[in-house]
Amino acid sequence: MKTASKVFLIISLVCGVIGFFLLIFFMTLLNNEAIINAAIEDLVNQGYNSQDAIFGVTEAVKILKVWSIFGLILLIVGVVLAIVTLVRINKFKSRGEVVAFGVLTLIFCNLIAGILILCIPNSELQNTQMIDETKSEDLDEKLKKIDELQERGAITEEEKNKLKIDVINDSLKNDK
Repeated sequence: MKTASKVFLIISLVCGVIGFFLLIFFMTLLNNEAIINAAIEDLVNQGYNSQDAIFGVTEAVKILKVWSIFGLILLIVGVVLAIVTLVRINKFKSRGEVVAFGVLTLIFCNLIAGILILCIPNSELQNTQMIDETKSEDLDEKLKKIDELQERGAITEEEKNKLKIDVINDSLKNDK
């Protein structure tokens, strides 16, 4: 599921970036005086009076600019969310994370990717938890063995404490 989700997230990214540039191009056209004047002239040629044509075109341009800005914001949110989800998808630890990112992806990025993220099985999430539990068990076993060595007289109290500090530090380094 994760691989298929990634594929659709990448497709969303590509489409979002292309859409972003197309929308920027469209917005530059809305600011082009020659195009606006041509639209007004075309309306006048169709029989509209010049004041109505100017008003109609300028109002249409204002509305298109507002919707274009709204579209840009949605595209940016979708692209950022797709990037964040791509980075985080292999690190999901709980069902809550899966649901949150899945729903956001459904809304802002890609319907298929969102559905696939929501379908990620719990077994894929538990792997990270099992690894953390295994590391914790290994650490506990090592610390118990050090205690046993000291009880048998193989090492002193000072050596035991030094070994425990070394084992804990190694465990912390491996977690990073």
